[in-house]
Amino acid sequence: MRRVVAFLGVAVLLCAPACSLLLDYGGITDGNPDAQPGCDACADAPADGTSQDALDPDAAPKDASTEVATNDAGCKGAGGPVAIRHGGFCIDSTEVTSAEYKAFLDAVGQGFVPDKPAGCGGKQAFTPATSGGGCTSTSFDPTQHGSYPVSCVDWCDAWAFCAWAGKRLCGQVDGGPMPFDFSQVTSTIGEWFSACTNDGAYSFPWGNDSPSGTRCNTTCSDTGDGGTLAVATDPTCVSSAGVADLGGNVREWVNSCGGGGSNDNCFTEGDSFESTNGSNCAQCDQNKLATRAEVATDIGIRCCGDVAP
Repeated sequence: MRRVVAFLGVAVLLCAPACSLLLDYGGITDGNPDAQPGCDACADAPADGTSQDALDPDAAPKDASTEVATNDAGCKGAGGPVAIRHGGFCIDSTEVTSAEYKAFLDAVGQGFVPDKPAGCGGKQAFTPATSGGGCTSTSFDPTQHGSYPVSCVDWCDAWAFCAWAGKRLCGQVDGGPMPFDFSQVTSTIGEWFSACTNDGAYSFPWGNDSPSGTRCNTTCSDTGDGGTLAVATDPTCVSSAGVADLGGNVREWVNSCGGGGSNDNCFTEGDSFESTNGSNCAQCDQNKLATRAEVATDIGIRCCGDVAP
């Protein structure tokens, strides 16, 4: 039995005790699931004990007896974060965590063959990098920091994870990659930008008010410690639809690249804990270019997906 609970404006997935968290992804090939597990979107509890509930800071306290249950069947996908529907597409409610990425690596180790589009054909390993971009041997720690966003992953890693999860890298709202153009990436033709701005209505995920010194995990905020925070633990950085950390924590790969080679540039969207954007911290139009094979401690993954029929 599964249900998603809208808790203070944010979807939180609940599983009955009999709902196994050991998912079977044998039916997924190239991101197209033949069959979805009975508990296809259940998320592991945070490995470090940190709550993943994203709370609306403007909402009044709410007793659990008044929670409103909704079905999670509105979004396709068989793994990774719980997805939230936004118009004609779905987007992950959080950044992909290290624990969720480890489940993908385990599937690869058990024979799952990741989808490899143009520019990724020669890639063999999908383990997060241990060098370059500030990455070290301890950057990927699914045991002690399983609820933190995975980082030190390149564009091809992100593409492969989303395909395994039955989703895709966020691209155009109408499908396919976005044009490799700043003005297009930061427009409502894109799924990521549409979700962040509530279809162009907002400059920031939460609205149009500029961030204070404690909102979101960015260089403007004094709530972080110079690194990532567990996903959805910053109640100030949640969108109007309940999507967490679009304005901070890590930048996220999207489907917009300048060509089909491994050295071509691709866009990342969103601000991060170490991006320096002055007064524009956490603004939805923040983005940076990185080569397809580039890794960094502040680049991670968020997937988009189709609405279930």
